Amino acid sequence: ELLDFRKELETKGYQKTIEVEEVKQVPVLLIDCMTSYQAFLENVDVVYQKKRNRSIRYIKGFKRFFRLYIEALKLKKINVEQLKFIDVNDKKVGYLTEYLIETKGFKNKSYNNIITALSTFTSYIINEYGLNYKNPFFGLKREIQIKVTSITNSEFKQLMEVITPENGLTEFDK
Repeated sequence: ELLDFRKELETKGYQKTIEVEEVKQVPVLLIDCMTSYQAFLENVDVVYQKKRNRSIRYIKGFKRFFRLYIEALKLKKINVEQLKFIDVNDKKVGYLTEYLIETKGFKNKSYNNIITALSTFTSYIINEYGLNYKNPFFGLKREIQIKVTSITNSEFKQLMEVITPENGLTEFDK
């Protein structure tokens, strides 16, 4: 064994073999970042410890959210094919929220799911590629205010005047 090791060292010129890690190409465009995240969700070239089993429904959900994101930007005449990831700012996120609420009519649950997913996507890209960029989805209000309509105080008082123990309880035949 020792002789084999000595021969190996001699053939390598007594140099230690260093494994060079492949440098990731940082995606610049928003579209490329979406593609990169989609590959991550599908575990393409993901190191073993970071792999997750995600349902097809979960992955398709992100594709739908990305489509909505692109539609919202295109509606405001933004060239999404040339839009850089770091050029997405509060104003462009505002276009998206307006589109989701006003144009698409999404309610709380759907709206919150989309915004949370896109915030997660943005954080992943920032962290994965070490970008010095603030996530414009952070601090975004995650809830749409719903106007609650109920009876007025005077209507409630009128109702209480009408209800009596005699007419307030109805028994049904058993």
